[in-house]
Amino acid sequence: RRLRAARTRAKSFETGTYASGHGARSKLETITASHETTAFVLNRDRKPRPVLRKRAALRERQNACKKKSSVHMTTKRPNPLDRFAKDLPTGKLEWIGLRGRRREPMTEVQRVLAIADRGLQGDHRTEKTPGAGRQVTLSSREFIQQTAHFLGESDIHPARLRRNLVISGINLHALRHQRFGIGEALFEAGALCHPCSRMEAELGKGGVAAMLGHGGLCCKIIIGGEIAIGDAVRVEAAPITDDLFTG
Repeated sequence: RRLRAARTRAKSFETGTYASGHGARSKLETITASHETTAFVLNRDRKPRPVLRKRAALRERQNACKKKSSVHMTTKRPNPLDRFAKDLPTGKLEWIGLRGRRREPMTEVQRVLAIADRGLQGDHRTEKTPGAGRQVTLSSREFIQQTAHFLGESDIHPARLRRNLVISGINLHALRHQRFGIGEALFEAGALCHPCSRMEAELGKGGVAAMLGHGGLCCKIIIGGEIAIGDAVRVEAAPITDDLFTG
């Protein structure tokens, strides 16, 4: 209400129709008051620019990410499950799929070049910011079979789940936060790759619920190189510096 009143006063000053309780103001007083009131209204109308601040913060994060990716990581962050990684068996790479663009059908290939800090050559993730945590998505034959079981199906083609790599012989939950080699490349598994709402349309009603806990992992590429179907999946056990399971 105060803002509307100030605008009304400013307009009346400009037209010369404003009069105070002590009588009409002079022309000079009207002009002076008009400028003061107009400035007041403009100051009140001036809003903070959160969009510009957010864009500046985003640019700072992107620049920091680029600097971080330029310095190659040589050590892995310690994890309480590191002591068990050395006991994981050797797995096998069974399937490779690339997504040229978002929402487009996946392309199945026999071999592909893994690009460090970017993704798989030919996959749209390589166009994203370097150093992201979701450069490659990983699933397993066992997870796919579990999902198919909950849906009452005999099997599910890996392309329907839209994961880049499918391995077998290793429990993916135990592989989380571990480094593993496939062919010439070295990967590091990170966050869980949760199913999105698209799985409900792809797999039918109950698709998302069937994949919960079996969506796979998001991985980064630490060292680039060529990988091919049939390559062994070797866990690179980190040296144990602190055992959190014993006191």
